[in-house]
Parts: sequence; structure tokens; C-alpha cells
Amino acid sequence: MTNILKVEFLKTKHTVVRSLVWLLPLIAILMMTAVFWDNQYSVQLMMGQWSYFWLNMSIALVIGISTYYQKQATKFKEILTSPQDLFTYEIGRIIHGMLQTILMSVVFLVLVICVRVIFSSSEEIGLMVGSIVGILLTSIWLVPFYSWLCRITNLYFALGIGFLSSILAMFLSRTGQLLVCGGRLIGECF
Repeated sequence: MTNILKVEFLKTKHTVVRSLVWLLPLIAILMMTAVFWDNQYSVQLMMGQWSYFWLNMSIALVIGISTYYQKQATKFKEILTSPQDLFTYEIGRIIHGMLQTILMSVVFLVLVICVRVIFSSSEEIGLMVGSIVGILLTSIWLVPFYSWLCRITNLYFALGIGFLSSILAMFLSRTGQLLVCGGRLIGECF
């Protein structure tokens, strides 16, 4: 399995995928800081945005581009002619994608801590780490899903699904907040 992971690591060596793992959290932080800089809850808003939009789209983009490069370079012929079985290669691709996702989350966490220090927010770092770990654990299933989706369709379809699911998550999170507020109002009336 370590050889398969080395192969996956080497496949992304001279591609934009490695840069995206570092740049996507930075772009997310810069954009969210520009939007939420004057809000006292800016760190919480950044964590929320990361959980239902940025991480989802980042995973779709990184997995999609690495699958696209492999499809363009070899059309997966090296896997079909290899003595290893296809399942081992797929597990290697999924583990490599999970490692990239973990690295993106760690970079995001470091940047959020920097924003917290710059804006003198009162959020506890332990709670921020716990939030990132929770977001990561609930989003890790996206790696095999996007890997499968990119394999059977293409990069653009996977990005479209990622965008639509992010929009749906934003809508449902807003609807959930309205339901909770509505429930409080009804409870206070009685």
C-alpha cells in the first residue's frame, strides 16, 4: 500500500494539485476575511462557510483535477496492465485524497488561528480545532464519492454536483435557523 501511495504522490508532483491544496484554504480565508472583517463573529462565520461551501468545493476540485490529469495522461491503462488489482489502486487514490483533505483542513485551521489573533477574537483554539476535526470527519466521505463521480463522468460534472450540494447546504442551514427561531417564538407565545 505504501508503494501505491508513493505512486499517487508522484502523480501530482508537477501538477497544479499540490498548489491547490495550499492555495484553496488561503483564497477562502482571504475572501471570507474581506466579507466578514467587521463582524464580531467572523471566526464562527468562517468556520461555517468552510464547512458547507469551501471544503466541499475544494475536495471536488482537487480530486477532479487529479483524476482528470490521470485520465488525460494514461486513460488508466497503467492500472489495467498492472499486477496489482484495481481495488488496491482505488484505495490508494482515496487515501491520497483524504491526506490532501486533511492537509487543506490543517492549513485552514492555521489561517483561522492567525485571523483570530489579528482581529483579537475571543474564540478558544481548542474549540476551533474540535470544529475543524468535526467538519473533516463529516466531510471525508466526499473523497471516495468525488473520486467515483469523476471517474465515471468528468471534472465539470463533479464540480457542478459540489456546487449544487453547497447551495443546498446553505439553503438548509438557513431554513434550519428559521425553524429554530420560529420554534422559540411559538414556545415563548405559550
